[in-house]
Amino acid sequence: MSIAIFCMMGEIGLAQIPKSKHVERDPRLDLMVERHAEMNRELVKPKFKMEPGFRLLMVSTNKRDAALEMRARLLKIYPEQKSYMYYQSPFFKIQFGNFKTSKEAEEFKAQMVEIFGENILIVPAQVEVKLETEQQQ
Repeated sequence: MSIAIFCMMGEIGLAQIPKSKHVERDPRLDLMVERHAEMNRELVKPKFKMEPGFRLLMVSTNKRDAALEMRARLLKIYPEQKSYMYYQSPFFKIQFGNFKTSKEAEEFKAQMVEIFGENILIVPAQVEVKLETEQQQ
C-alpha cells in the first residue's frame, strides 16, 4: 500500500512542474545588443595618453578666488588649451597647456607675457598627448 501512495505522490509532484515553453528571440535584438556594445567600446577607448612634458605655472596663491579668476581668464583667452588647478596646502596652483618640449612652452610663454606679465614659470609635468594626432605623424 505504501508503494501505491508513493507512486501517486510522484504523479502529483510531476503535475505541478510547468512544461517548458519555446521562446524565439527576435534577430533584431542581437543586432541592437551588438551596436550598443560597439558604442560602449568607442566611449571607453582612451583619447589621450600621459607623457613627460611641460606646462606653464601661471599662479601659485593661497587665495582660491584669485586662482579661479586666473583660470577663467585663461579659458576665455585660450579656449583651445587646457588649464589645471591643483591644491598643495596652502597654495592653489594654476598650470596651463600641454607642451611636449620646453621650446614649445617657451614660445607660448613669450606670447602670454604681454597679457599676464613676467611671473610665468615653465614646469615639468605629465601632459596629455592626443592619440589621434600621434598616429597621423
